[in-house]
Amino acid sequence: MIYSFVIRSADQKNKYVPLTGEGGDIRADINKGRVNVAFSRAKLQVHCFVSMSPQEMPEKIWLKKYLEYVQENGEVSFYATDLKPFDSFFEEDFYNLMKVSLKKGYKIQNQVASCGFKIDFVISNANTGKRIAVECDGPCHFKDEIDEAYGIHIESDEERQRVLEAAGWKFCRIKYADWIDEKFDRKVVVDTVVDLLK
Repeated sequence: MIYSFVIRSADQKNKYVPLTGEGGDIRADINKGRVNVAFSRAKLQVHCFVSMSPQEMPEKIWLKKYLEYVQENGEVSFYATDLKPFDSFFEEDFYNLMKVSLKKGYKIQNQVASCGFKIDFVISNANTGKRIAVECDGPCHFKDEIDEAYGIHIESDEERQRVLEAAGWKFCRIKYADWIDEKFDRKVVVDTVVDLLK
């Protein structure tokens, strides 16, 4: 997604109409919704072209806040190929299974940054162009043992997935409780991933 913002000076508030309010008034209530709609449409990358730095823009506008956030967190890392340190032995086990099970044409990355979050794994199929986010849910993803048994995720985890799904990510979640169960067939995980990437 490509956005172009052309404004020469901070006093040209009328140029901010699409992301503020009528007549260029700074309307936080309208502005917040419009920016949310505008910047949640990209599936992979957002490129912003500006004619003045965010530091020079008027205070209290969401465009300035968004661009400042992008400057701090917007590094594109989807195409990085180096593996990053695993957060758990569970993730390392999962990676090793995928590495020996997936055929040529698949790419697996870990700790991929997107929308200000980190995705445990991103697996892509070069032949179809499809990709999925894989989350290895350990006990910390649940409120307590009873909730884990029923698959109830904590609210922040649900919110994180909603944001990422709005950006176009499709998810495959694996529960640690299943992973360590002797009766659990890990081949099912491989088949699920392959099916999602067809």
